[in-house]
Amino acid sequence: MKPIILTLAALCVSCPFASNAVDMNGRLEWEWAYSTAQHRQQKNQLQLELEFNHELDGAYLTAITRLKADGLGYLLGSEQSSQSQFNRGLEWSDNAEFSLRELYIDFDLIQAQWRVGKQQQVWGQADGLKVLDRVNPQDFSEFILDEFEDSRIPLWMLAVETPVGESAALQLLWIPDTSYHRLTAQDSDFDLLAKAREQGLVLRSQKPKGLVKDSDVGLRYSDFIKGWDVSLNYLYHYNDFPSQVVRQHGEETFIDARYDRNHLLGASASNAFGDITLRAELGVNSHQYYATQNQAVPGVTKSSELSSVFGVDWHGFSDTLLSVQWFQSTLLEHDSGIHRDKTENTLSFLLDRKFSNETISFRSIVLHSINQADGLVRSTLKFNVSNNIDVWFGADFFYGDEGDLYGQFDQQDRVLFGLELGF
Repeated sequence: MKPIILTLAALCVSCPFASNAVDMNGRLEWEWAYSTAQHRQQKNQLQLELEFNHELDGAYLTAITRLKADGLGYLLGSEQSSQSQFNRGLEWSDNAEFSLRELYIDFDLIQAQWRVGKQQQVWGQADGLKVLDRVNPQDFSEFILDEFEDSRIPLWMLAVETPVGESAALQLLWIPDTSYHRLTAQDSDFDLLAKAREQGLVLRSQKPKGLVKDSDVGLRYSDFIKGWDVSLNYLYHYNDFPSQVVRQHGEETFIDARYDRNHLLGASASNAFGDITLRAELGVNSHQYYATQNQAVPGVTKSSELSSVFGVDWHGFSDTLLSVQWFQSTLLEHDSGIHRDKTENTLSFLLDRKFSNETISFRSIVLHSINQADGLVRSTLKFNVSNNIDVWFGADFFYGDEGDLYGQFDQQDRVLFGLELGF
């Protein structure tokens, strides 16, 4: 709350009318969605995002604010209890929220680049799912239908990057912000806890609060070696998804949402060979927690996890991108009672095509789980009406059994219409 108020005051002092040194740009977006399975409107959302940039003496200040309001209420109102007190938006109602999206300052000091403040740090580049992109938590108000840039939750952190040799760089992250994934509220169309609530379970959160002892720390080494962009990553952090431990207390059954520490060791590599780009990410998570039935009361069990993604991008046709990705997740200590397979495989297919001097674009991505035979298809047709106006039509389609990751939202298929004005 305090950072938002201080930021608003600072922006009022340094607004474009008060100083020519402040640059401002923004976008106003309206998106409407209709649920084809439930035969009703699902979304009627207006979003205003403003970005302020101010060049200081040897530094550069960036501030981004967002106002989001929905006239229907089937998607907004996701729980903020997983956010730190300094990272919560101002809620005027269940369907309207103002938030300080980002606020950071960039400067050079001691032969290093520093970024201090509320920000996003992107480590992974995979489409649709994440392997290394784990620094920032995610808002699941619309499951994984939002673009990652919009659904990532910026965190208050310190990021320092220093060159090492001719082409390498070393990045250090210190993240005292104890904010985690933002899950949907009860009765939301994309409620990830709907099954637990249907069983009458009550969720109780036990969130870390220590500014120093509960901080996350990250280290990333990147280099360009014989045509390959490579990185080595380490992140010591709390899992952004809480472990859901079921406990009986008298006649009531509770879910204790407990956050647990994890070590993420990872690596990435990419290289272009003519029209083909090869990409790979590999991650080892030391402590992942999964639901198990091998107890008198259903609980969780721990296992380390090996996750990876291998991608091939092809630009063989003019203004066209074809991409295939293979995601794999393997539990290294699999328990027979765990509610998932030891190894899970997911394929993604992406087509991105531009027409008429890039004024028309079509993008479609398919995520398909090989194990459960469920998945998601997302398609968008966008028209650039003028330099600052875009109009688009889209459709999101889920398939599979209701007990599976994507199949649980089989009744949330929808068509969309959107309009964006940039200024």
